[in-house]
Amino acid sequence: ASIKNEDTQIIFSSNDIPLVHLGGLNIGEFNYVAKPENSHIYSWVLNNYWVTNFRASQDGELKWSYSLTSAKTTTNEKSYKFGYENKIPFASRVFPEGKTINQNFSNSFLELNDQNIILVSAMPFENTKKIILHLKEINGETRNLSLKDLVKNSKHSIYEVNVLGNKISDSSDLKIKPFETKFVMIEL
Repeated sequence: ASIKNEDTQIIFSSNDIPLVHLGGLNIGEFNYVAKPENSHIYSWVLNNYWVTNFRASQDGELKWSYSLTSAKTTTNEKSYKFGYENKIPFASRVFPEGKTINQNFSNSFLELNDQNIILVSAMPFENTKKIILHLKEINGETRNLSLKDLVKNSKHSIYEVNVLGNKISDSSDLKIKPFETKFVMIEL
């Protein structure tokens, strides 16, 4: 969740307790389009309003954490990245003492340089030599992405697919509308 003014924003994230209420507290009131009356963020640690998911009382110890930051920018990119960085831990590797370390131990064949587009996921596709990429535009701007520039190795074929992996287009350019999600297939 992000609270913004013209210059800055305060960003809130919680992996353990993701349900929040924005604005003032209201009980039993539903608005299809919510317009918070103020910038308060209330965390719903437990919800005993309905008894469908769990009992109205909870026994035992509960642990959770919150992450807060501020930024001198109002772009969605900062809040998306803050949420992702708190959700996905930093990958690290421990090297045993006294061993020679190969400095070239990682490499990438993807190059996504557009700050408005994030890679939501990349995964192998159904026992094939294909990878499906889930891309999303996050700043509310129409973007044009060159699929040829996305993959460093030109011998891989790359094209747009739907969520099921069915080919939509052979075009080398991908137009992504504001806040739109697209899927791309890479054949290795």
